[in-house]
Amino acid sequence: TQFLNSLPNPENSRILVDDKIEALFKPGTPMFKSAQKLERVDTYPNPQNEKLGQNPFLIGEKLAHVLLPLIREHKYNFILTASDRIAQGMASVLDDSGFSIPKEINLLGFDKINSIPYFKHSLPTIEVPIQSMINELLKTLEKMPAQVKAFRKEAKLLGC
Repeated sequence: TQFLNSLPNPENSRILVDDKIEALFKPGTPMFKSAQKLERVDTYPNPQNEKLGQNPFLIGEKLAHVLLPLIREHKYNFILTASDRIAQGMASVLDDSGFSIPKEINLLGFDKINSIPYFKHSLPTIEVPIQSMINELLKTLEKMPAQVKAFRKEAKLLGC
């Protein structure tokens, strides 16, 4: 939501979104309300489905080649990807295709991985607060009634 709300001219913003991320735009959510101000929001199929073992940089490159005609036709100025690495692969192809990044087109990935300083293109990222999400889940489970606790098992971490 912060990203969408920070756009200088939302009415002139054309965004292409990974369908995995598009699920965040459900009616009634702040993301949905922010997205309604945009000129155009389209989705593309998540390229990593069933391919988690493949190189995400190469997946991003292939994705950019597939989406290039669509990107040119609709003149998207933002592409939201499900991964920083996919975004970097796409950026490489888009740069080679004559797009100026981030002047002409911006790419945004999810992950906030620690290797970002080594990338050619400085792209924004969205951090997924996994540890705080786990902590919140554990707090929620602890508050559950006693009858539900009967289904829980003590877990032991191995290799620690």
